[in-house]
Amino acid sequence: MKKCKIFLLVFLINYISVHPAMSVTKCINLSASTRCTSGSVKGSSNWSANCSGVAVEGIAYCSSTSGARGKTANSITLDSTIPENNLVCWCRLTNPAVSMWTLAQVTGSASNCVTSCAQGCVNLLTTNDTTFKQGIVSTLSN
Repeated sequence: MKKCKIFLLVFLINYISVHPAMSVTKCINLSASTRCTSGSVKGSSNWSANCSGVAVEGIAYCSSTSGARGKTANSITLDSTIPENNLVCWCRLTNPAVSMWTLAQVTGSASNCVTSCAQGCVNLLTTNDTTFKQGIVSTLSN
């Protein structure tokens, strides 16, 4: 019985080393020059657009993390101490792939950011702002 367990263990180790794990890969043809049209806003933070036949969806978020249009970040900060500081609109693709957060615009106030951020994401995609689009499509992952 002990020899059987040893054989099984050796077999499993060999099988795992010879047969590596495979993952699913999506091929999405999006670049800064991809033409995006027919964007829409769903609620206050969800948005979508059609980019050369690829349906894309994303979310918008108002933050205190500042920078220039097209800047990307893994994470952004919400100022819970002074909510008025959350006037920077950030966008992120969520489907068919996930992007890093990409800065869209600095709005005049936190309340303006909340009401206009998602539409700002759509506008920058559909008016083909290459600075913004380069930021959002250059960081795509599964």
